[in-house]
Amino acid sequence: MKIGYLAFIALLIPTIEGLYGDSGKADDFAAAYSNDEFWPAHITPEETIYDESGNSLLQANIPVTLIRAYEDGKLSVVDRKGNMLIEHSKTDFCEQVQAFLKSKRKAATQILLHQLGRRTFDRSYDQSKAVSEQELSKYRGFLIVRTSSEKEFLGRVLKTLPSMREHLNKKEIRPIIVFDELMRNYECSKMVERFDIAFPVVAPIFQKGFVQALFSEREQNSRVLLLSISGKLLGKYKKLEDYPATRHSD
Repeated sequence: MKIGYLAFIALLIPTIEGLYGDSGKADDFAAAYSNDEFWPAHITPEETIYDESGNSLLQANIPVTLIRAYEDGKLSVVDRKGNMLIEHSKTDFCEQVQAFLKSKRKAATQILLHQLGRRTFDRSYDQSKAVSEQELSKYRGFLIVRTSSEKEFLGRVLKTLPSMREHLNKKEIRPIIVFDELMRNYECSKMVERFDIAFPVVAPIFQKGFVQALFSEREQNSRVLLLSISGKLLGKYKKLEDYPATRHSD
């Protein structure tokens, strides 16, 4: 049976779309992922997003806070329910990054910086004020270290971090300490003073929300995260001693 030329083309189009239709979207996300300095602080779901059980996670057209994107296309976001992972294709993430790139405006989102600013205090910076975003913006990334405040564990961290100072300064990375135990501001301040902690510490009032936001389900078994100033995950480790700079020098 003979098929006319136009009919043949019509039959062929769906096949071509199946082979190449998603390549543009994949390229868009790859570009958006690599340009993390242009990641938006908030993204908007373009449709209602459900979990595997069919329960609604996020409503369409209601912005949520972006924490980071992952190379496989997932986004870590936070709303009043907490942290969750969603597909980038169901949001305006790529469109927002493309708009930034086309506008040729100077990148200034720096998602992680917004999470840290005014939420940490540092005795080596100012004993009475929270560390400002301006002060933290001098760094290219941050090493988020979760630790118990018990002497055995905290002492190990405070012994290890100074040995990494040259490496961290060279890479323009600032350590940030987050305690596991919740405590009053006064108790935390006294502990920082007693142990002479010369690194930024997340204020107790922000500890729980800070950890819930930055440690998604993918980082639940990690105690240390290496993040760019935009929040991109550069490394995760079960303990501080697993960080490469503690095992060999650059």
